[in-house]
Amino acid sequence: MRLSLVVGTGPLVTAALVAATHGMAVAQARGPTPEKSAPSVADTAVLASPYYSGPVDTLAARQLSGCYAVRVGGWSDPRANGGRIVTPAEIRLDTTHIAHPYPGRPLAVETPGFINPSHFAVPPRWGPVKQDSLQATVAASQTDVVTIFARRHADGTLTAIARYFTDAIATDPFTGRWMWETYPTAPVQLTPHACANAG
Repeated sequence: MRLSLVVGTGPLVTAALVAATHGMAVAQARGPTPEKSAPSVADTAVLASPYYSGPVDTLAARQLSGCYAVRVGGWSDPRANGGRIVTPAEIRLDTTHIAHPYPGRPLAVETPGFINPSHFAVPPRWGPVKQDSLQATVAASQTDVVTIFARRHADGTLTAIARYFTDAIATDPFTGRWMWETYPTAPVQLTPHACANAG
């Protein structure tokens, strides 16, 4: 499969990155949930986007909110970003709505002790997907983002995939489809724990 790449860092390219990584989910609002079918890239390669953009289930948001330790495994491309893809070691999924929400991810994410690679163009954000899954953008700069797609298990842990998207927009030259499944991925385990300021 041939890929077409658009590479750059200017305002127009940044806008293209935002459109590709955040806006292309609208077409699949009623499609499969991210981690229902996506530990395997092959299972979801036909989707227009990995993001769910449908309505947020407020009950699921309350059930999935809280603090999680983040354990990230090896990236599928260890050379990506010079071998330095940074992610927080802990996240707090809040039920507070952010000022400028993205479809499917309107809720705030806190990353205690994490220094982001640059000032956020947009804040960290998350949203539940159905009853047992979530999607959370936990790190971002002007040119790249890391989003975690997770599914909750009976023991409370969340098995997940982290996806690293950049402003080198890979598209199918014949259909124009965003080739999101070609970007680096890493396995992630999220383990819930009591929040430091709980009580």
